[in-house]
Order: sequence, then C-alpha cells, then structure tokens
Amino acid sequence: MNRMNRILLYITLALLAVGLTAAVVLAQDAVQTATPLEKAVNALGGAEALAGLETFSTASTGVRWVLDEGLIPGDDLVRIGAYTATVQIDAVNGNIHIAQSAKRWARRDLIEVVAGDAGYMDGLDGRFGQPSQQAMRSDRLISTIKQQMLLNPHLIVQELLDDPSLAVDAGEVLHDGAVYHRLQVDGGSAPLTLYIHAGSGALAKITTTEEMPLRRDVELEVYYYGWQPIGESGVAFPAEVYIALDGEIVVKEMRSAIAVNPALAADLFAIPDGIEYVDDEDLAARGAANHQYLQMFAHYGFIRDGIQTNVVANELAPGIYHITGGSHNSLAVEQADGVVIIETPLGGYRSDLIMEWAAATFPDKPISHAVITHHHEDHAAGLREFAAAGATAVVHEAAADFFAHIFDAPATISPDMMSDNTAGYVIETVPADGSLTIDDATHAVEIYPLAQTHAADMVIAYVADPGIVFVTDIYSPNPDADSAGAGGQLIADAIAALGLDVAWIAGGHGGVISWEDFQAQLD
Repeated sequence: MNRMNRILLYITLALLAVGLTAAVVLAQDAVQTATPLEKAVNALGGAEALAGLETFSTASTGVRWVLDEGLIPGDDLVRIGAYTATVQIDAVNGNIHIAQSAKRWARRDLIEVVAGDAGYMDGLDGRFGQPSQQAMRSDRLISTIKQQMLLNPHLIVQELLDDPSLAVDAGEVLHDGAVYHRLQVDGGSAPLTLYIHAGSGALAKITTTEEMPLRRDVELEVYYYGWQPIGESGVAFPAEVYIALDGEIVVKEMRSAIAVNPALAADLFAIPDGIEYVDDEDLAARGAANHQYLQMFAHYGFIRDGIQTNVVANELAPGIYHITGGSHNSLAVEQADGVVIIETPLGGYRSDLIMEWAAATFPDKPISHAVITHHHEDHAAGLREFAAAGATAVVHEAAADFFAHIFDAPATISPDMMSDNTAGYVIETVPADGSLTIDDATHAVEIYPLAQTHAADMVIAYVADPGIVFVTDIYSPNPDADSAGAGGQLIADAIAALGLDVAWIAGGHGGVISWEDFQAQLD
C-alpha cells in the first residue's frame, strides 16, 4: 500500500471513529434526557401501551397480618390468614370490582364494588353478623381505592402520563448499591413517593406516611417484584407485591393470573337498587389518612369504618358510670379530687367526646387517671389524648415502654393535643406480681394483672364500693346468655383468688351483669 492509500485509510478510519463517537454521544444524550417519569412509563411497557390500558384483571393469593393485636405490646404481629382475590378494574371510568375470600375463625366471602364516586359491599364484611348488601362508608371507599392504586401503580402512572405536572421531582437516592429517582405525587393525606430505578426504570417501591389511631404517624411502604409484560399488550405487572406498615410486612400478595383489556360485563359495577351511598368528606379524608389501618382491620374481621360519636352514660351507682354508645365501653369513677376513666378505646376522637362528657358531668373535677385494660389498638388508641390532657396513664408494667414510645410519636397527619404538649406526661404502672390502687375515701380503684393468653399486659379494675369489676375481651357480660363460657370462668376464678366482693361486672364490650346472674351462667 503506497503512502497516499495509507493516508486515505487513516482518514476513513478517523471519520468512522468520529461518526461512532458522535452516535454514542447522541445515544447517551437520549438516555440522559429521559425523565424519571419517562423511564417509569417505558418500563411499564411504553406510553402507547400504558395509555391503551383501559381494563385489567388480576387473580391473587395472599397473606395478611395485623399490628397491635398480639400478646406482647409492640413486639408481635398476628397472622390474619390467607386470602384469595379476583380484582377487575375499569381504569377509564374509575370502577373496581373485588371478589375475595378470607378465613380467620370462619370463611368470609365478600364482594366490594367501587362505581366512580360510590361503592357498596355484598357478603360477610366482619366477623360478626350475617351476609348482606350495604353501602360503603366514605372512609372504606377511599381506602379501597387507595389500596388498589398501590397494588396496581399503573393507575398512578397513567394519571402522570396525562398530566406530568402532578409529579414533583424529589431527587435521587442511593439504596442497596443502586440509584433511584424519586417522584412525589398527591396521596390525599401525605405525598406518595415513587422510587424508580435509574437504570431499568422499574418502579421498585412507593412510600408515604399514614396514621394509625394508636401509633399515630406510621410509614407505609409498598414493594414490587417480578415485573413482566403481559401478553401482546406489553404492559408490565408485578408478580408479587408486599405492603409494610411501620416497618412490618402486613400484606404479601402473589398474582396467579393477569389479563389486560378484557371485556368486562356491563353490570359488573352496578349498585343494586335500594343501596344509597352517602358521601362524607370527613370520612373520605379519614380513608386516605388511615387507609391501611382500615384495610387491615377489615381483613381481620373487626371493622373500623366510620367513627363512634354516641356517648351514653349509664349510672351504675352514685358517681360511677358505664359509658357505652358503640362497640367499645369505658367506666368513669368519680373520686374526691378527680375522675378516673377506665378504658380509652378507638382513638383520640372518642377520648375527646368522653372528656367533654366528664367536664359537663363533673365540672369542678379534672380527669386524674386514665386506665387501659391492655395494649390492643381498639382498647388503648385514645390513651395518648388523656395523657396529653394531664391525666396519669395507668398501664401494666409490661406495656410501659410501648406507651412511652406511643406518647413520643409524631402526629403530623392528624395533629392532637400531644403534638403541642410541653408539660410532658406521666405513666404509672401496675406491677406484674402485685396491684395498684388509685386511692379515695369513697371510690378507691384497685387494678390487678390478669393471667391469660390474650395480652401479656391485661388488667382488670375493681371499685370496692359498690363492688364493680370492669373487664374486657376475656368476657363480655350478657345477662341473656346461657353461659359465661371459658372466659367467664377465668374471670370468676380470678375474682375468687383475689378475694373481691363483687356485686356487678361491667364490660369493655357487652353490658353489665349482676353477680348472681353471672354465677348462674358459669358451667
């Protein structure tokens, strides 16, 4: 090869190298200019495929757990059990049809339907009662919609695809050796943060802050695994979804079948005649803020939809009132220098109502003590409110650290009195091997630990004059029952061992029963 040919070859190779370098630069620029949302859309199958996702269905099996219903305060989850669910969604019109079957104690089959801004249920919703058709309450409706949006985040990304301005770029974060883009979108009560893998664009998780009445602010995390395109649609769905609440996995869902754009029956989302949905903005806000709490307890079989605002005070003896009006009861005991409230159920809103009643009934006396029978959410969720108002919180010694954590927890979703409390709080404990007395010349309140398997921190309360025992969960007084059951026998044995002189037993659930009628029910 002569010199001229070699020069031409070098020039040609150089031009090729420049061209290849330019192509690489252009390709890199194209990658670098892809926004986090564009990456997420591409990973889900692309803008065209995602825009064309009008209907879809999933068939799943899963397992659920519940917080703060176990033996040890703060340390254990209760396994609710397995469930199956077939979900059909009309993404265009915002319609959802959920057919699920769950088993704890007994099998419960339930259909939930969201038809735009309304919803109803058909089947057995809770542990108690009979199958029926009923309108959803607004908190259940919103929590159900939010649950399906988190289990199927395509619904969120579709909204962002229509209007990218709904998302705020929250920057990048390094996690487990990988970089993730973060996009924040409106979550109703707090922003939802989407974590998008910087390389693959896959949506790895969504996080937000929600509220539990007992724990107050809790972190909600939803994790997605096994993204795969479905058929010719190209739209990717996760094979597994996990939901964690306050650092504990409470949902594990595995998809067994997914269909994209199936034809859905015309009447699938129809609400039956006679079922009237009532929109309540306050409950809707509660549904967004307490979404996972409501869903968790719905699956548990103990429904938390709505709030219980009816306060009925039944005077059992002068200065002693059984406070009812809903599913959970309290006992108010007037003393010389204050009022003792035994049991603070359901949440701070219920505590506020009881405090208002106490202020009207005993206008010159503060609430000096608030006693809980055990740490379970439904019986103790209002204790924080009483402690913030200055009452001494009385708990079993096994629950002292747990409630100190509860009282110190932030409450940004629904700020309460403790949020602004600068005076601190007082916790007094019932020793596991002894008792605690809130002394008074007329109505001394004695609190005793109760050995059983329901909760390690269970106590019963006793007012010696006139001989009233307050007990919850282990036994629910019912004068019309044929038998007090094993729980009643356990209470009878405890009363005998303590040598208490009892005239009445009042329940955290149920009503009040005389000692004579109670003894007649013992097997």
